[in-house]
Amino acid sequence: MKIGVVSIVAVLLALSLVNPVYAASKKSKKKDSNTSTTVTLNRGKGLRITVPSPNTSGLSDADSWTAQVIQDLMTTGFSTYTDMTVIDRSNEALVIEEQKRSEKGTYSDSDYLEMGKITQAQYLLVGKLTNAGGVYRLALNINDGTTNEIKASFNESVSLNDIQNGNATNQALLKLLPALGLDLTSDEINKLNAKATTAKSNDERTVSTVNLAKGMAAEANKNTVEALAYYASSQTKEAAMRYDKISVAVATGNIREDVKNDIAARKEWIKIYSDLRNYINNNAIVLTYDVRPGEQEVDYRTETVSIPFEYYYEVNPTMLEVYKQIEKGLRATGKKDSWSTGDGEFRISEPNYRVTFVLKDSHGSVLGSETVSLNDRTISNAFSTIQHNIDRETEEQKKAGQTRGFTHSNRRNSNSNEVNKYTVKFSKIPYTQITDSISIGVSKIEVLDGNYYRSKVLVTNPPIEVVVLGQNQSSKAGSFREIVAREPEKDYSAYKKGSRGPAGGIVFEESKKGFQINGTTYYRMEVAPLVLDYSSTIGTKLLSLIETSGHSVTKINGKKISQKMGQGLVNTNMLLQAAAEKGYNDVVSLISGYTYGGFDDWFIPNDDEIDSIGYWLSWSASSSGIRGQDSLLYLFTWEGAISLRDGAYQSSQYTSWNVADFKGYWDCDRADCILFVRAF
Repeated sequence: MKIGVVSIVAVLLALSLVNPVYAASKKSKKKDSNTSTTVTLNRGKGLRITVPSPNTSGLSDADSWTAQVIQDLMTTGFSTYTDMTVIDRSNEALVIEEQKRSEKGTYSDSDYLEMGKITQAQYLLVGKLTNAGGVYRLALNINDGTTNEIKASFNESVSLNDIQNGNATNQALLKLLPALGLDLTSDEINKLNAKATTAKSNDERTVSTVNLAKGMAAEANKNTVEALAYYASSQTKEAAMRYDKISVAVATGNIREDVKNDIAARKEWIKIYSDLRNYINNNAIVLTYDVRPGEQEVDYRTETVSIPFEYYYEVNPTMLEVYKQIEKGLRATGKKDSWSTGDGEFRISEPNYRVTFVLKDSHGSVLGSETVSLNDRTISNAFSTIQHNIDRETEEQKKAGQTRGFTHSNRRNSNSNEVNKYTVKFSKIPYTQITDSISIGVSKIEVLDGNYYRSKVLVTNPPIEVVVLGQNQSSKAGSFREIVAREPEKDYSAYKKGSRGPAGGIVFEESKKGFQINGTTYYRMEVAPLVLDYSSTIGTKLLSLIETSGHSVTKINGKKISQKMGQGLVNTNMLLQAAAEKGYNDVVSLISGYTYGGFDDWFIPNDDEIDSIGYWLSWSASSSGIRGQDSLLYLFTWEGAISLRDGAYQSSQYTSWNVADFKGYWDCDRADCILFVRAF
């Protein structure tokens, strides 16, 4: 068959019309480590792409930072994996458009066209991030800068952890760039596919990007304390500049320009100290423990074993820096004494911590628990040192003509406290319960007010940094976030079947005797109204980890599981560990990253727990209009979830729980979604 020159030209012309990248971009050469050869790639050289922040819906102050993280990580991704010129939020034209958007609240199609025209970009990243009850959906399109025509698209459900650790934007890049006709090397594809399994990324650049965004969100919400802390934890130049700007303002006592008088200034400083107390309670220490056991003590008479583990804690250096800056700032106002009314407005009580460690066997069963108190005055001594040094440093800075305290660059050298190491010992463990591998973990952390009689609990399970040593040596398991149930609700009796639970789910279990989870008694369970969709690939991986009998899961990775009430959490952690051992990071991220109603201790129910949901649906049928057991069409905990017939959504009389609330959520026609519950 003969092909004429005209035909070849026509084909090339058609390619250029269909894909502008093919026509306008130049080729780049990259070396592939797998083949050790240099390959020619289309990287989009000569093209421009504008990256505004995505439109948002349903975000609160607590997650308002997510839009900027997506914008900045996508900017980094385009800069790293393409040769396109990236127009980011530092561009003056884009800054102007962002300011216009802040007035209207969202970008329209005409806004995007105007943006493409002003920035002279061939492409625009058009995005939207929505939060519906703790379930996030990220939609990102690459549009033509002149016509707004969609050239590539990504639209998937993501977790908050996926946004924070970069998994979401990495998956978006994997889909968007090839769809645009741009090439990635096998090394780059592997890197983008290497998902983080914890909320915090292993990539320092990603961590710094997130901390910068959180700092800017805190600053916008007028939380000076958190803004300083996040900026101090970011290694970006922008964070350094913002940190220094706030630091200077705080050190001179002038917090904001809009504080016009003495009363307003006092109220602002009272708020700052309230924020400071909350921040210190949640971030005062860094706890470190070693999962490798020390020398074991055997009692041959009782045939038991005592197993010690080492732990220690340090004062968080970033917390100390923030505390010092705020304390110096208040002194700089010269108003601390006159503003104080004796109510403790500007008093900081050093918190004490109480930590509960648990010892588990290879099946995840708890062999013992021990609670230790972290109250050796380490925090108090560090605060006292700060107080004693403030006056001296202030005088030195005055002599040197300086107006600020620490700078962003030397903040990590501010803490030189010695570390005292301690041992937590699990005593009298029957030798018959010792399996080939055992592990130690933290089940609960409590913040105590040291000045309160009988040590009042201020916060349970604060987000303090926890470092685990020896994890790779002690276990074949990979990294995963262990799901830990929150402290039981004190007034659990107020929650009845069918009512809304603390997290906004539906209460389905109302126990009088209670049930045990890792040694703690709980009395209620709620079920989340939003199930979690997953792909067929993840479904295949899940099925490879379990063994079933009928519609019941009997084993995970060859280990028997418990079907008792409350043990679904233990089973879920077993599943996460098994997935981590297999390298199924997408499974780990999907399940451990599930949040709803601001709670992250949801787990997959076992037989008893799923049956309790079924009994409740059947019991409520007569008053709710549900067709009894017919409502449960599919009930397979680990493969899928509950699916309700369309006709089962009618509810007219039973007002405590209107099943219509769940329409579109509990709606799994196939085994492609997971149901979650939590205990309280």
